[in-house]
Amino acid sequence: MRKTGPGGLALLAGLLLAAPAAAQPLAEASADDVAHGKRIFDIHCSRCHGLDGVGGEGPNLMRENLRRSVEDDALIEIVDDGIAGTDMPGHGSLNTREIRNVAAYVRSLGVAPREELPGDPVAGKELYDMTLCSTCHITNGEGIALGPDLSDVGLLRGSAFLRESIQDPPKVVNRRYRTVLVETADSRTVMGVRTGEDTFTLQMIDEAGRHRSFRKSELREFQLLPDESMMMSYADFTDAELNDLVSYLMTLRGPEGGSE
Repeated sequence: MRKTGPGGLALLAGLLLAAPAAAQPLAEASADDVAHGKRIFDIHCSRCHGLDGVGGEGPNLMRENLRRSVEDDALIEIVDDGIAGTDMPGHGSLNTREIRNVAAYVRSLGVAPREELPGDPVAGKELYDMTLCSTCHITNGEGIALGPDLSDVGLLRGSAFLRESIQDPPKVVNRRYRTVLVETADSRTVMGVRTGEDTFTLQMIDEAGRHRSFRKSELREFQLLPDESMMMSYADFTDAELNDLVSYLMTLRGPEGGSE
């Protein structure tokens, strides 16, 4: 067996010191690092994900399992680079420590206590059916896709966002769901939700839930209706009714109950 001399031992020690230590799991980050991550999150991320990560335009992060970032490396990469093809941007202005601390804070949200809701979800389901919400929304494969699919809305959005979207839809609803009114060359009128538009064509879902496409040159007229028409407002609901409806929506967590 070949012996290692003093010079070889020194070289080996240097190599061991230079080798990167295994990254500490995000769940084991210090309280100071998590607090630092929260401060950065509040500045850069809360506009979409809500204060404390409860959800808004972006998904609710108070979940133990995040679909795209089960592993720490994936979560850090999302904070750094965003998610291509979505509204989730990268944050190239943050340094490595800041990115990791934001990821540690997001990971800490998964063990936060779940929000207590005051309403009755059974009464909320009855209200959902009575007000014909399914004429615009799909839940678990039933309904019409004029508005967002609500099948897992309780997993992705927080109760405050849902309450506001019911009371004041234009303030929070994605502007993709703009109502459009089309008059065809043969004087037929079609109303629905715009799903796509370019210089020459217009795509929409009509009130019967059918996908339609029109050449603009073949239309007599088309117009986007005011934001207020994107979704019926239920501002006259009582507080109790709102609590019930929001409580029901928060139970909608996908076909597997939110075990992403």
